[in-house]
Amino acid sequence: MIDSIVNKRLFVPSMKQFSDLIEKNGCKKYKKTQSFCYEPSHKDKLLFKRQEKEFDSILSMCVKSWTLDRRVDGSIGESMLMWKTFAANEIVCRIETTIQSIIDSIVSIKGDIVFADVNYGRHVNLNVYEQSLFNKTIHYDQEQEIRMLYLVENIRGTTLGINPLTMIKSITISPFIPHHTASFIISQLRAITKEKPGIDMHISSINEYDGELPNYIKDVKVWK
Repeated sequence: MIDSIVNKRLFVPSMKQFSDLIEKNGCKKYKKTQSFCYEPSHKDKLLFKRQEKEFDSILSMCVKSWTLDRRVDGSIGESMLMWKTFAANEIVCRIETTIQSIIDSIVSIKGDIVFADVNYGRHVNLNVYEQSLFNKTIHYDQEQEIRMLYLVENIRGTTLGINPLTMIKSITISPFIPHHTASFIISQLRAITKEKPGIDMHISSINEYDGELPNYIKDVKVWK
């Protein structure tokens, strides 16, 4: 995020860089588990070659993932599940934005952008691109993911030229970071966002964790 603010760019990773194994390996994951062999016909070879090209293209697609807040009262709520999945034991923050803010922040672009909800567990009438790029198993449905597909192929990921202070609406520091460290991080962020001092910055309201283990846990040897 600091790189985005200082260098005015947004990194968009490729599918190959995702942490979910099925997504980062594409449908090739299943081919490695097959235990039978056969000699494909010429027609099959052409089909496999086309599929391989499609899969390589999919894994090179650049995608930015966000969590879509759908609370009835319109509030922006935090999710302990998301913090634990993506921020445990790391210095991580949560950025609030909107689709319109992302669009307004873009200053240079090499291709089109598509925003779409991720479907969870629904494969009906989906082509290979839709199934791979905008579909996940039902086990991920609590992510409530909305994806920004940047139609540029680059296995290493790519960047968008942006005005980050237009994109960022608020910044929340992880509940797993000690408060004194989080406060220092906020002071540093305020220094580099002084052009827009109105950006809301705060430590997570989730106080189940404060970055330190309770004393009764510290005293248990297994935790040391």
